[in-house]
Amino acid sequence: MSTTLYLDVPTIGITGSFGKTTTKEITAALLSVKYDIFKSKRNYNTVRSTRRHVKKITDEHEAVVMEMTMGNKETGKNQCTLIQPNIGVITSVGHAHFENFTSIHETVLSKSEMMKYMKPDGTLYLNDDDEYSQLINTKYFTGNIIKCGITESADYRATDIKFNNGGMEFHVKLNGVDEYMFLPILGEHNVVNALFGIAIADKLGLTPNEIRQGLSTVKVQRGRLTLDELEGKRSLLDDSGNANPAAMIAGLKVLNTYLDSPKKIALLGDMAELGSYTREGHEKVGKALIDLDLDKVYLYGESSRYIMQKAKDTGFDEDRLFHYTDMDALIEELITNFEENTALMLKASKSTNFKKVVKRLLAEYERVK
Repeated sequence: MSTTLYLDVPTIGITGSFGKTTTKEITAALLSVKYDIFKSKRNYNTVRSTRRHVKKITDEHEAVVMEMTMGNKETGKNQCTLIQPNIGVITSVGHAHFENFTSIHETVLSKSEMMKYMKPDGTLYLNDDDEYSQLINTKYFTGNIIKCGITESADYRATDIKFNNGGMEFHVKLNGVDEYMFLPILGEHNVVNALFGIAIADKLGLTPNEIRQGLSTVKVQRGRLTLDELEGKRSLLDDSGNANPAAMIAGLKVLNTYLDSPKKIALLGDMAELGSYTREGHEKVGKALIDLDLDKVYLYGESSRYIMQKAKDTGFDEDRLFHYTDMDALIEELITNFEENTALMLKASKSTNFKKVVKRLLAEYERVK
């Protein structure tokens, strides 16, 4: 006897190598404008968490938004056996949780479990910009497929993307009309995460004004590109909640492109759960540094040595690279160099504990807004 929960209301399952939590928060914020929704808590996204969440869904809920990890083989099947999404989102396919896989193709198959076990005639949303999402074999999916992204082929496409007042401005075509949107969080990659929510909200009948209203309420957890403006025109960009190579490079681009400070410093730490991709993943970040205009890059942890070496190999000035294994010494060095008119970004896996660094910096300098 099946115990799967099948609902007649929009039941949205969100998975992906990165962007899951942000996409869930944005989608929930949008749908809350019109619906009484159930949203999975924080980034509790395991099968065990889903089992607990399902018990809390009632007849009063008009829509369900669930974040579902699929970082192990068959996890997706187990997730969708507890509650079957009729709307599925695969935000991205990458090397997060790669310790559980032997190839990117295995990761693709793992994320594809959303497509395989969701409602067969439901709607699946994919990232049209994401390299490895192109490997998802949709041939046998009988439902609807909608692609979101910045590329011209996307069904929901963001254009005219600009940074403004602590967030991202962009346009998206809805019902043939070019609509202005503002997302109060940073990063071009988060614009794509917002497109998933916008596309779902549009299909469920929300008006552009209702979508704008929902976007205005979006808040993300501390450590997910949260920006603090501190005394002395210091900017602290805290992206220490978690990390994988693509997300680390995306965070660095936010620092490089969108923060208007004369001096820019990055603190990068080890990325966990990459398994056999550990060296290559860190080297990918090191290779990306040459294209960024950063004054100093601090590195912390054993695996971050791969970032440093690859950066040197590709011509990044080694006088701007500093490696630490002692966190207290690192914090003291950062405080000395976090001068006025400086933007500092931190990025690492949660296990690296940059939370301690953030706490110390916020205690040292007063917030101005």
